[in-house]
Amino acid sequence: MSTRDVEAVGSRETVEEEVTAIWESQLDLQGIGPDEDFFDLGGHSLHAVEIISRLEHAFGVAVPLRDFYRTPTTAGVAAVVISMKGPDPQPSTTHQLPT
Repeated sequence: MSTRDVEAVGSRETVEEEVTAIWESQLDLQGIGPDEDFFDLGGHSLHAVEIISRLEHAFGVAVPLRDFYRTPTTAGVAAVVISMKGPDPQPSTTHQLPT
């Protein structure tokens, strides 16, 4: 595996961890897996809009609602963030999630 591949994996893992933390906070759940469906977890459109807002705050990208609905897992949404953010998808800043 090349250094670039290792960096990409690290970036993807960081983004997935942040996306998962946002989902867990918004849905008031713990231990959400990367392939668990947002709607099966009890998510609905208002949750999705709030999560998208938090993602924009965290990463500086506005994930379109249609993309969120097409890929309703933390892994899928993280992939959208990465594709929108570019080569360095790290969170913009360290921040506290509103409760």
